[in-house]
Amino acid sequence: MIDTTFRDGQSIAPIEFIAGKKIQERQSSSTVIMSEYSGCNRALGGILRINPYNVEDITRAIDAAMKNNSLKS
Repeated sequence: MIDTTFRDGQSIAPIEFIAGKKIQERQSSSTVIMSEYSGCNRALGGILRINPYNVEDITRAIDAAMKNNSLKS
């Protein structure tokens, strides 16, 4: 999941995503990439934080997520 929020709001989608993944009992691997401007990013551990204005930052996070998920499969 990638959340590229440009300003803080009531973004609960990442929390719902993680809750859903826990229900699946880790049958598949997943990574959350979240904007540093999203308010809920501070409440989530184990996510990749990005600056949505920095394309290279987003690219590095996607690359890291893909490499990490290929190791879990």
